[in-house]
Amino acid sequence: MVPGGQRIYVAPSGALSFTTAHSAYIPPGSAVEPFKATAGLPYNATTGSSGAIGRFTFRGLGATGFLACPVNRNRTGPYQVFADVDGLSDEDVPGGCVDKCWRFNALTAPSRPKNAVWQYV
Repeated sequence: MVPGGQRIYVAPSGALSFTTAHSAYIPPGSAVEPFKATAGLPYNATTGSSGAIGRFTFRGLGATGFLACPVNRNRTGPYQVFADVDGLSDEDVPGGCVDKCWRFNALTAPSRPKNAVWQYV
């Protein structure tokens, strides 16, 4: 991981964002909480339990979930993630149409520290 870490936040536009490496700057009007991650349960070889998937949520700024918005007009990837915040408009999302975004639930699964990401961009 980046020394000093990175913080996750939702920008005033609703875009899910991360601080740049080695910087703590978060734009004014952004929300850093309430994010919540519930842990998934690992596979148990003894019982054969397949484990459980956890969830990652954000409920700030009136958000009701997440959106994956295509960055081009033909609705193919890549996608930019937004919190589905109050007042999100067509002008806020790439492609210019919130209705072309996919609503989704962000899921979590157990991981090991060796699988950590170095830097989010």
